[in-house]
Amino acid sequence: RPDMTEPHQRTRSLLKTRYFLEELTRPGDTPRVPAHIRDTARQLLLHYPGFEEIELAHKALPKVFGPVVQRQAEGMPATKLNHRK
Repeated sequence: RPDMTEPHQRTRSLLKTRYFLEELTRPGDTPRVPAHIRDTARQLLLHYPGFEEIELAHKALPKVFGPVVQRQAEGMPATKLNHRK
């Protein structure tokens, strides 16, 4: 069965997942999240691809990953697009 995910959808998913994990690490944004979930999110972010890595993946495999662009990062503040935490 062929993969029905488009490259831009895959990239958007990676970006939104990174932002979600970052939110989980901030008690001010997610005050009811238990500490062990916050810790797990922090650990996952240590090895999660940053924007630069996702863009490199796009350049190496453009049929698999789309470019990192503002319109694909729906719901993500613009300041999150150009740097890694």
